[in-house]
Amino acid sequence: MNSKPLEKKPACSITSAPVPEDVQCSQCGNDMEIWSDETDINCNLCGKLVQNNLNTFFQENH
Repeated sequence: MNSKPLEKKPACSITSAPVPEDVQCSQCGNDMEIWSDETDINCNLCGKLVQNNLNTFFQENH
């Protein structure tokens, strides 16, 4: 078996897998899930925009 040595990469080149976060719509109280790689989602009950800003969630009226 011909194996190659593992290529060393700097830590900054390693990406993490997206993870889900639970959020609640401030307009209607609907519980939702947003993934860490999503920029925003709309509430499926009232349509309010929920944004993901660098893992700090804030909600904005649209």
